[in-house]
Amino acid sequence: MDLPETIAPIPGDPSVIRWRASQYAQTADAILEAVSGLRTAIAETRNHRSDALDVLAENAGTVADKLATLENRYRVASESLTDFAGDLESAQQQAAPLVAENQDASAQLTYANSRIRQYEQQRLTTTDPNEMVELNQELIRLHSRANTQRSTLNSAQARFTSIVETLRQSGRDAASRLRTATDGDGLNDSILDNINGWVQEHAEILKAIRQVLQVITTALSVLSFVFPVLAPFALAAGLLTAGLGLLLAAAGEISWVDFGLDVLAVATLGVGAIASKGVGQVVNLMRANRLAVVTNALPQATSRGFSAASRLVTNSFDNVLGGALTTVKTPLPGLTLGERSPEFLRRAMELITAKGGNNADFLRLLQNPTVTGSNATIDSLIALGQTHRFTAQLAGGVNMVLHQADSTLGDRIPSLLNALPDTFTDNVVGDALRGASDWYNQDVQDASTWRVGS
Repeated sequence: MDLPETIAPIPGDPSVIRWRASQYAQTADAILEAVSGLRTAIAETRNHRSDALDVLAENAGTVADKLATLENRYRVASESLTDFAGDLESAQQQAAPLVAENQDASAQLTYANSRIRQYEQQRLTTTDPNEMVELNQELIRLHSRANTQRSTLNSAQARFTSIVETLRQSGRDAASRLRTATDGDGLNDSILDNINGWVQEHAEILKAIRQVLQVITTALSVLSFVFPVLAPFALAAGLLTAGLGLLLAAAGEISWVDFGLDVLAVATLGVGAIASKGVGQVVNLMRANRLAVVTNALPQATSRGFSAASRLVTNSFDNVLGGALTTVKTPLPGLTLGERSPEFLRRAMELITAKGGNNADFLRLLQNPTVTGSNATIDSLIALGQTHRFTAQLAGGVNMVLHQADSTLGDRIPSLLNALPDTFTDNVVGDALRGASDWYNQDVQDASTWRVGS
């Protein structure tokens, strides 16, 4: 309900509010009667010996306790609305004479101002001294009358503002009482509570989906090095994983650390994509710089000479970037793919190892400095490209270290200690590993697992 700032009738119908308050009171009475009936039934079950009755009594007791809590919510709502209805009615009664007073004073002030303008015009045209004196006297009287009405209006506005502010405070107090009752009774009925309840009900399925999405994200991110068209799908899978992690963390089903790791994985994909794009721009600039150097070395700048220089630079770059590598190192130490392996497999391994085509092209140019030439610009571009690659490697390294630490401390160490005989774990090393795992699972994971709104 919007209250007026200037003097006007205060809106609202106290009788409607009182009717709504009575509905809440009747509901509270009905709940109280139901609670009394349940407690009576529970008391009567004590006279019988039956496991089924005991279970029924226990369930009925739980329901009765919740109903008793709900009764207080409706009772407070009824009392709050009743109090506000009384304050609204009182404010309307106090404001009514101020509205009439304001209308009368405004009319009187309008009349006085119009007469003042009329007499001031006459005073400008009159030449009769006696008439001039009469006009001045009338103007003095009218100005005094206008000032009196202005004071009346200002006083009425001040009183009206006080009335409205008192009513606003009454509304805030009623809302605060109702909010305290609903927030403190432990009953879950908000939209957030409903969402969290649904997530908790389907938590196991959602966790399984999240794990599948994590695998899909990892697979797509690796494949996107070979097939760049998959990069957006990898990012989308990462975002879905993080979104699902947020729902689970908000419901208290996983820790906020786990959600943070999901977000870190998405951020790593984003950083890698930006860095790769930056490396690609560096490769293009290296090509442009080489073309400029070759062109400037021409004895005479002609279109034919520029075309020849362009073909020379293009061919030299294409030969280096488009040729097949004879041997390619794999992530496994000591294992390489030689000429006998399929060319597409060597190219795919090169792209995966370099983390994308732009990075692979940049590394090829570094291994063939005669193609790019050597000057201050090339040195700066190489440094810029290395910076982009280091940024991506740093983000990927941090992501990998934190995920591996989470898996090792959270799952691998406990599984290993449980699988090994006590003779292998009852020692200083075993105690240290167990202590580290307990610290992580209890002081980090458990401490960061809580439901939003709890």
